Amino acid sequence: MYNCRGVCGGDCNIENKFRLVILAGVLMLIGVILPVLMVIEVLESTLFLNFVAAGSSSAGLMTGLVGISQNMRGRR
Repeated sequence: MYNCRGVCGGDCNIENKFRLVILAGVLMLIGVILPVLMVIEVLESTLFLNFVAAGSSSAGLMTGLVGISQNMRGRR
């Protein structure tokens, strides 16, 4: 039987997997919007904001991969 105690905290139903994918999309969207706002000079480009943008984009990519892989694993 499939045992899930990883990212979902032990309760890996389809709703939690869907939440991971939504969270990943939001993080990646932040990773795109922040640099655009810095380029058009709505936000001042600081080192902190650059790291937040890069980190949220990377975290979103990893979270999305985890969510999708858990969804695929649950179907088998």
